[in-house]
Amino acid sequence: ENPDLEIEAMCGLSELYAAHGRATEAFAPVEPLLARDPSSPRIASAAAYALAAQGDRARALAVLDAALAEHPREPALLSAKARVYF
Repeated sequence: ENPDLEIEAMCGLSELYAAHGRATEAFAPVEPLLARDPSSPRIASAAAYALAAQGDRARALAVLDAALAEHPREPALLSAKARVYF
C-alpha cells in the first residue's frame, strides 16, 4: 500500500466529481482522509473544494482554517480559500 497514492487518488476523484457537477458525491472520497489528517494541505484543499461545490462554504472555510492553523503560509491552502470565496 502507498498512502500517498491513496490520498492523491481520492483527492483527485473528489475534485473530478465537484468539477463535473456531481457535488453530492464529491465529499465522500475525502471524508475519511480528512478525519485521519485534517491538517494535510492536499486533503483539506480537496475537501474544501468538495464542500464548496455542495454549497457548504462555511464548513469549507472551517476545514481550511483548521489546516491553515498548522500551515499558515501553505500556498495550496491559501489558494483553496480564495477559490471558496470566488
